[in-house]
Amino acid sequence: MKNLKNSIAIKSPKKGLLITAFLITQLGIAQEKTEFKGVIGKTLADSKEYWPDPVTAPKGAPNVVWILLDDVGFGASSTFGGLINTPTFDNLANNGLRYTNFHTTAICAPTRAALLTGRNSGRVHVSGFSHTILSAGFPGWDGRIPSDKGTIAEILRDNGYNTFAVGKYGVTPDEEASDAVRLTVGQLEKVSIISTDS
Repeated sequence: MKNLKNSIAIKSPKKGLLITAFLITQLGIAQEKTEFKGVIGKTLADSKEYWPDPVTAPKGAPNVVWILLDDVGFGASSTFGGLINTPTFDNLANNGLRYTNFHTTAICAPTRAALLTGRNSGRVHVSGFSHTILSAGFPGWDGRIPSDKGTIAEILRDNGYNTFAVGKYGVTPDEEASDAVRLTVGQLEKVSIISTDS
């Protein structure tokens, strides 16, 4: 994974999209480096192209739905024994997987960071929010998830899953966001929810 620092303030949505496209194509963010197995000759006739197979999820791989509801504890929904009737969540959980050893925090952004990384929110630098005004220049509080602290979206993407995210995050530093693209390519990779092509 690349660790890019962005100090550019993008004022125009068109420039923001252009810069995002440039980063993807020129810096290879969207594609991991692979060994070239073709031949580069002096002419095109002397050369042989090589197109590596894309990484895909295994046949029959399950779809993964990752849901986070702010300010709701395990004891609230009927899925985990609570009083609030949540039949759709009950159905999803009864036909899937339930995690019961998750430690929520007092505010949303650290909880999201912990859920996305499977780590303590302080260990991934999100003890508070990632917004500049709400973060602090202290260990665990700077609001920037390090590139070596992979999220579930990054791990599954690298194994052939497609990713998609909906909702608010609070885990994107202000200087990495713009009106054109609220999340940078790197941040999208960190927070995206997962599905397969099937």
